Amino acid sequence: MDETKQLLTAILGRLDEMGADIQSIKGDMKVMKTDIEVLKSDVAVLKADVDVLKSDVAVLKADVAVLKADVAVLKADVDVLKADVAVLKADVAEMKGDIAEMKETQTRHERILELLSIKSIDHEASIRDIRKTHDS
Repeated sequence: MDETKQLLTAILGRLDEMGADIQSIKGDMKVMKTDIEVLKSDVAVLKADVDVLKSDVAVLKADVAVLKADVAVLKADVDVLKADVAVLKADVAEMKGDIAEMKETQTRHERILELLSIKSIDHEASIRDIRKTHDS
């Protein structure tokens, strides 16, 4: 009977240890449940943040598309301006040639006017001389 009592005491002792272990496990499970709830909440926040980021990325992609279109328009405008500048350069070069030709013509006309003035003065002098000889 002593053996049975010892065995029963050992079993009861072991059951008490197991009960304490079970209580400890239950406590750990409560902590784990709390941790899981916190993790679930964190995951929900992260999902919301990811959704916001996805929305922001979509907006940025749209903005980039608009900017690309604007850059294409600007490039086309620059090409037109380059062509216009080339035309203006050609016009300026032509005008410089015309101005140089006009200066040469003006210089020739000035020489002609000088010659005509001299001839006119000579003719007036000749006419005066003829009148003097004619009047005398």
